Amino acid sequence: MKKIIAWVVGIVALFGIATYILNQQSQQKANDTTSTVSSESSSSVEVVSEESSESSSMSESGDSSVAETSEKPSLNTTFEDSEGKVHELNEMFDKPILLNIWASWCPPCRAEMPHFQAAYDKHGEEINFIMLNATMSQNSETKEKVQAFVEEIGLTVPVYYDIEFNNMLKFGANVLPTTVLINKEGKVIEIIRGMLTEETLEAAIDKLKQ
Repeated sequence: MKKIIAWVVGIVALFGIATYILNQQSQQKANDTTSTVSSESSSSVEVVSEESSESSSMSESGDSSVAETSEKPSLNTTFEDSEGKVHELNEMFDKPILLNIWASWCPPCRAEMPHFQAAYDKHGEEINFIMLNATMSQNSETKEKVQAFVEEIGLTVPVYYDIEFNNMLKFGANVLPTTVLINKEGKVIEIIRGMLTEETLEAAIDKLKQ
């Protein structure tokens, strides 16, 4: 009888130890997940220069709701012009779209502006250019500040303003500048994070024209 009791006690003890180990592993996994989420949510907008720029084909990666979208309405988003009038992205699907998310405080953004102006002068009849300012990405990034910058360097390429970071979130623009290529069917074909040179911008435009 004593042997049976000892055997039962041993089984119970082993079960208790196994349960404790499993609980500890589950708790550690939960903590790791929480840490990852917290790290991702606290990430801020970075400035990316030409040397560290990267390009991702959204149609292949499948890591974005935009990437999986081919219908116009689900890709639609809004932004404002300098007068405060709200525009919808799908109003511009008559041509391919080159959408650049930028800020006047961002040195690489400022450096690539002349390339976009030259490209607009050359391709503006064939492509819709949207120079979308990341308004309030810093406290000083106001419409007034941006408009002064636009006038200072003589930009005529169309400049718009993001509304409550809608487009930064929509296109995953966690770095500045970010350029989005959208074909005339309203489908994102590529997102380029980082500064574009004159040559890489022309290559992007060639891709849009295909």
